[in-house]
Amino acid sequence: MNYGKRSEFRTAAANRGTGWRQQDFDLISAVQLLYLIEYGSWYSQSEIGAGLTDWSSSTWLTWNNYNPIERTGLSNGTATWSVSNGSGNKGSYVSYRWIENPWGHIWKFVDGINIEEHVPYVCNDDTYFADDTLTNYTSLGVTLSSSEGYQKTLAQTARGFLPTSVGGSSSTYITDYYWPNAGWRVLWLGGRTKDDGCAGAFCVLMGSTASALNQYVGGRSSF
Repeated sequence: MNYGKRSEFRTAAANRGTGWRQQDFDLISAVQLLYLIEYGSWYSQSEIGAGLTDWSSSTWLTWNNYNPIERTGLSNGTATWSVSNGSGNKGSYVSYRWIENPWGHIWKFVDGINIEEHVPYVCNDDTYFADDTLTNYTSLGVTLSSSEGYQKTLAQTARGFLPTSVGGSSSTYITDYYWPNAGWRVLWLGGRTKDDGCAGAFCVLMGSTASALNQYVGGRSSF
């Protein structure tokens, strides 16, 4: 499977067997919280490393038309749970708690969350994961920013880290970028090879539909 829609990566993860599913909103929120407890900083690219984030658009286009640059597994065998290798070169990666490239290289789908008109709805039961629906999903009771930019403030909710305003920078406030759009949207996490300082542990894109196909977005299985 070279690339696909969120629903197709959802199926691929479930096909691994009982207990497997695509990474979901509550899981990535727990990882983000763990990172904050350990580092005490929103600035993940500074604390751990930039990862594969600083290629120019033209370089990546010429290299392979925005397709993935590396297979996963570059950090296999790494004894340190938090590591950055390289800075922008082919072979660069970042790893946190042995999760390879939580930001950078390609975007990763996040399941268990649907956004309708900037309002997030979440679900933690993978048997109900579905796109463009509120059925079996719970509203977080907040409205997210409708403007694009570096995140400044977050929703006052105990469940996750989602932006309600922009106006920061790559080194202030939340330090990561946010791309929204109206209508039904899915969540992409982390940023990609050409997103530079926009990328990071809290970088999110909520500008894509569930039916969109892009070679620079992938899925991550979890158990």
